Amino acid sequence: MAFLPRCATRKGLCAWPSTRQLCLRKNLLYGFMSFLSMPFKTLRGIPCLSDNYAYLLHDVDTGTVGVVDPSEAVPVIDALTRTNRNLTYILNTHHHYDHTGGNLELKEMYGAKVIGSGIDTDRIPGIDIVLNDGDKWMFAGHEVLVIETPGHTRGCVSLLDPIT
Repeated sequence: MAFLPRCATRKGLCAWPSTRQLCLRKNLLYGFMSFLSMPFKTLRGIPCLSDNYAYLLHDVDTGTVGVVDPSEAVPVIDALTRTNRNLTYILNTHHHYDHTGGNLELKEMYGAKVIGSGIDTDRIPGIDIVLNDGDKWMFAGHEVLVIETPGHTRGCVSLLDPIT
């Protein structure tokens, strides 16, 4: 059994994250990392806002390009222009603006389909494809399983390729 030091508190501040904070971080990372474990040919992080990243996924075999959680459109457009690619899908893991802020501009410019959780249907700008827990969806020739992973928000979703 691993030893975890006790939290040293000073005026109510704690240097170690609480169990709740650890679970929240696990849920957020699980959703994103499960999707990134899919065998794509290229994956590229794109800095957005001052402290976020959107992620471009590109499958060379099918030509499918998706962007995960585009908080703003301009950096994504720049990356797509530099690589001469067209956007196919906009994937949102939850409804917060720092994950959906670029949806409408990217959708209008590329005709990409916006995908997100059924729980967040009214909150994700421009949503076209609604995915619910247990749904299976095809992305770049891979059958992806949709798993609701509430934690950060009630509508958080993770996308899992069961093969990887």
